[in-house]
Amino acid sequence: MARTTTTRRKRRRVTDDMKNKAAENKAVANALLESYAALLIADPDELDLFCAMAASIGVKHDPADETGEGYSAKNVMLLAAQRRPISHCGSFQYWLTQGRCVKSGEKGMVTFRRAGRKHEDSEEDKKAREQGEMTIPPKVRWFVRGGTFDVRQTRPIETCLFCGTTPTSRDDTTTECPTTCEAFALRSGPVIDLEAALTLAEEIVAAGEDEDDL
Repeated sequence: MARTTTTRRKRRRVTDDMKNKAAENKAVANALLESYAALLIADPDELDLFCAMAASIGVKHDPADETGEGYSAKNVMLLAAQRRPISHCGSFQYWLTQGRCVKSGEKGMVTFRRAGRKHEDSEEDKKAREQGEMTIPPKVRWFVRGGTFDVRQTRPIETCLFCGTTPTSRDDTTTECPTTCEAFALRSGPVIDLEAALTLAEEIVAAGEDEDDL
């Protein structure tokens, strides 16, 4: 019988420089998020715009859910802190499946992603922890990752389904949809509660740059 061999994937060594860079990126993201949250508290018009953008993008009730479209409310705030307005976000590969590609020179926005345990503690676990019956801390960590792009950062690689704009060839990198294209318009989604959005903004400002609260 022939002996089968398996190739073990080599783990990438994490250096101190990589850790320091990650911490720096996270601090910048936290500062952006806190600043934008303060703006939402101070400006009702900005809060209304945020709720419209969140409804258009889609807000997940479970931030740990990595399937389907949508982002957690905090990630929508972080995306909006980096670029406004936003209406439809996705990864580089996602836009290719939509017949669009990211325009040359565009920089991906960052979002907080969960690492470690898929879901947070259950209510029973939380209660046990509060009563001192459970001492193991929850395995929930966050890190920052780039690679999210708004539809305004993309161009059609084939005929746009909204405005009909068509590149002259597959090598055409200059043809873009007009700014009036419906692809850029806010989409209809679940209504986001203003009070809930305001409460979230207040929590972010109160937490400051404490990453554990993200």
